[in-house]
Amino acid sequence: MNPTSIGRGALLLLLSGLVGCAPDSPSTVRVQSAVDHFQARETAQAWIGTLQGQGISYFFTSSILPASASIVHSSGRLWVARGAVQVTFVDREGRTQKVRATPGAPGEWKSDIRTRKNDKENGFFLMFEPLEGQPLRADGVVLELIWSPG
Repeated sequence: MNPTSIGRGALLLLLSGLVGCAPDSPSTVRVQSAVDHFQARETAQAWIGTLQGQGISYFFTSSILPASASIVHSSGRLWVARGAVQVTFVDREGRTQKVRATPGAPGEWKSDIRTRKNDKENGFFLMFEPLEGQPLRADGVVLELIWSPG
């Protein structure tokens, strides 16, 4: 068995577990991240068990992101176990970019994302939206994200 198939197996197991997570709970983003100071980048994994309704916006920040940064270089990969999901962000030129994923077709991007400042930190927003169902719903959403200051 090669490492790629082991990784895919672990991802499928994670997605299966997320589908069973508290189906009636509100959409909550759980994020685990690690900073690589040597390469000046951050890697994060975000999970949403059940994404409902209009979706949820999440503000990503990092200690490696200076207050003066106006963009971050990013790459992302998006999976969903059931339904369809879309991640939306604003790129360097101010254009809205949308990345969609379905169970058989993960979404991917490489793009510069505009940063914004909240009260204390500089960061960027990603909007997660379910695209199917009545009411709108997506289960087992997983995002792998890497970013560095622009």
